Amino acid sequence: MSIPQPVGGQPAELAYMKGTLAYLASDSLEGRGPGTKGIQLAGDFIANEFKNNGLKPLPGRTDYFQPFPFRLPPVASPETHVAFNGTALVLNTDFQPIPPTASKTFQGQVVFVGYGVTSASQKYDDYAGIDAKGKVVLALRYEPHTADGKSRFSENGFSGEASLIRKAQQAAAHGATGLIIVNPPRYHGADSMMAAGMARGGMLPVIQLTQKQADLLLAEAGAPNLSTLQSTIDTSGVPASRDLSAITATGEVKLDRKTTYLRNVIGVLPGTGPNADEYIVVGSHYDHLGMGGMGSLAPGVHAIHHGADDNASGSTAMLSLMRRFAAAGPQNRTMIFMGFSGEEEGLLGSQYFVANPPIDLKKIAYMVNMDMVGRLHSDAIGIGGNGTADVFAQVIKNADDHSPLTWKNIGRGGKGPSDHESFGSKRIPVLFFFTDLHADYHRPGDTWEKINFTGEQQIVNFAADCLDQLQTAPKAAYIDKFDGEAVQLGGPGSGPQADAVALNIMPDMAQGDNKGMKVAGVTANGAAAKAGIQAGDVLTKIGNQRIDNVEDLQTAYNQFKPGDKAKAVIERDGKTITVEVTFGRRASQN
Repeated sequence: MSIPQPVGGQPAELAYMKGTLAYLASDSLEGRGPGTKGIQLAGDFIANEFKNNGLKPLPGRTDYFQPFPFRLPPVASPETHVAFNGTALVLNTDFQPIPPTASKTFQGQVVFVGYGVTSASQKYDDYAGIDAKGKVVLALRYEPHTADGKSRFSENGFSGEASLIRKAQQAAAHGATGLIIVNPPRYHGADSMMAAGMARGGMLPVIQLTQKQADLLLAEAGAPNLSTLQSTIDTSGVPASRDLSAITATGEVKLDRKTTYLRNVIGVLPGTGPNADEYIVVGSHYDHLGMGGMGSLAPGVHAIHHGADDNASGSTAMLSLMRRFAAAGPQNRTMIFMGFSGEEEGLLGSQYFVANPPIDLKKIAYMVNMDMVGRLHSDAIGIGGNGTADVFAQVIKNADDHSPLTWKNIGRGGKGPSDHESFGSKRIPVLFFFTDLHADYHRPGDTWEKINFTGEQQIVNFAADCLDQLQTAPKAAYIDKFDGEAVQLGGPGSGPQADAVALNIMPDMAQGDNKGMKVAGVTANGAAAKAGIQAGDVLTKIGNQRIDNVEDLQTAYNQFKPGDKAKAVIERDGKTITVEVTFGRRASQN
């Protein structure tokens, strides 16, 4: 084997990696959120690296970009308004819409419903004895606390009952016309507005109210203040809900939404060997969460989410591999290096690529994905997808023999939670390199100073060894028998939202005719596949929710919990078919 070596030697590559990753995770790139100047700068940087190292654009293109449409997160229209007993509040000062709000009018008497929780398993019900039908409910964030400020319902963080989606589900189930959320005064620091971006469609209007305004309402209704009410519930573990019949709320949430374009960045290193007409794809996503929002695990914090590990580390690894192979010269197979955008929004960039392929997907022999490879610990690298091709066992063993690292299996199948899943859904064998979740995952503290650069360089060595072997390995058939296995990710302070559901389908991101949502791909053994939904079907309805786009799909998701069943309506070959789906749990997205 002739494994491509670092350009300029190990120290030079290490310096390149540090500079590249520090730039991608810098304040100036604003967390690389969709629609920001920072994501544009990051894409331009990757394209320039491709150009400077001699890579070519895709056939038929004059640049290194594959743009695709993206609807920016909704923002509150200036026409959004709220009044209590006829007194108007000030948008973005006294209140703001928050996910998962709907664009609707609302009105009704206000009722205080504690934490807005109804849980049979916890034998706790804030709605007991309260008639919320046709009313507007006022609820605290989180859930009942212990004396040290931790959850009464969960030993690790907060349970799914604390999620805003679950609170909105409960409010709607009890007949409320609107939901008002307020920060509890105790245990969670100063009152602050949650990051309002990245909202998704909901069932009813949801707004956040400041503690000051909430206390004014409670005082006018002759009720105790927020601190007293919270203390009563937390101390006793018993609801303290009450009618605030003296208060009537009226208002309307209106959301404005614009469409922009995100960009995959793609560079081609042509092969010259006997299999030059086949491809090996090396990918990483370069987007992140911007200033926070729905994907953040620091709720309410409006600050740059630097995304050094997620996924400036993967992008840096991909670029380091690109430099090695470009310097080594043409290979047996053509190599395609890709920076995906929109991964944090649901694998949008990689889904768009495989749904609108600029090359023949059947000629892609292998795909290698680098996502979160910057926090190596215990000298162990996680590798997923290792059972999707019969050649991988020997390839990984050989690389392991040459490396000081050991490797651990984090899932033999081609499922997520990263961009390799898009390729696996097209039956392309995949490998997924990953160093585990951590306490800074999807939080502002994921900064470049915490990266293990020596460890990341060792991972690049390991991946380069695998890629070198795959250049001459026979093109292997995709093995799907492990796709139903759970992906083994973990780490402190991390994990999927408890109530996040999924059908395990890939939407066709190119479709936009508002005549249902076309299914571009279906994960083997996922919820949709088990229900009989197939690639090419057009999904038009789930439960009572009309489906015309990805936003409608998310609105439908927000109405269910993992394990719930619902009727789904699809169009197939001119026929309308109704199937029953059982929702799965969404994997944590990297």
